Amino acid sequence: MHLQAEQGSLNHQAWQTFCELVRQGAGVSDAAQADSSGVPPPSPADAAYLTDLVNHHRTNIVPFLVERCGIVGKSILEFGSGTGGLSIAMIEAGAAAVTGVEPNRLNCEASNWRRRAHGMADRVRFRYVPDTSHLPFPDDSIDMCVCNSVLQYVPDRRLRRTLLTEMYRVVKPGGILIVSGSGNGVFPCGPHTSRWWSNLAPDRAARLGDNRGVTYWEVQRALAPLGASLLPPAGRDDHALARWRRRLGTRGITGPRAGAYQLVFAAYSLCEATLCRWLDAPIEAFMPYVELAFRKHPPRGARATCSR
Repeated sequence: MHLQAEQGSLNHQAWQTFCELVRQGAGVSDAAQADSSGVPPPSPADAAYLTDLVNHHRTNIVPFLVERCGIVGKSILEFGSGTGGLSIAMIEAGAAAVTGVEPNRLNCEASNWRRRAHGMADRVRFRYVPDTSHLPFPDDSIDMCVCNSVLQYVPDRRLRRTLLTEMYRVVKPGGILIVSGSGNGVFPCGPHTSRWWSNLAPDRAARLGDNRGVTYWEVQRALAPLGASLLPPAGRDDHALARWRRRLGTRGITGPRAGAYQLVFAAYSLCEATLCRWLDAPIEAFMPYVELAFRKHPPRGARATCSR
């Protein structure tokens, strides 16, 4: 299987080791695994995606993290870091340091070889944490926590609340907890599932071991009682629809496809002007993928604790 290398100057030996771990199944399974036993090898499409993951995150997630969340110069915890693509992309975008925690041992091993390949061993580190409901960090110790494309793989609603509370615990007062990249639960189907109805019947999908989307309201209900507030857009360029247009690259598109894009964006603009105001919700609550950032404001005389 041919694996395409990421752009830029890479340590060839470390990159080849990373690619070999991808061949063994790193990045394919998001369940906790002690080793590669029982993990299927990736399809050619999955392998290409995994080995070009830094480029993918540069385009899709990093603009939100820079424009809305201000990751430049911050110490960041990536919760569920997978094979490390986003951690590398955040350092490239100006983050001071990134620590990734990952419950899959094979993924964690691959991520450490990816950071060596990119020459970032001094600014990025990855830790194997088999139980991420107990993070090995003190209270109020991290500038920001990023949970990207993780919660859809946690079908139990109570466990997701526990994980969000634990992430919030380690963020410093004034810091930010970011939930992004997961499919939006308000859509009938999720991009990370093979069952088109998974979000219409999430409890049944969970019983079948399938993924489920996450909604703005679920995250808000978990974090608001702890003292969190949603970060508003930082300016016009930070608007979700503007960022989505840039991501899709709609400029220069003509014909029926251009008309379809115009209808979709017009519908979202109408939704923002009506439904979002009525529900007091951000437009991100209705986008295909969630992009949410909450600032930590602990209640006076109280502190966040993780409910076990």
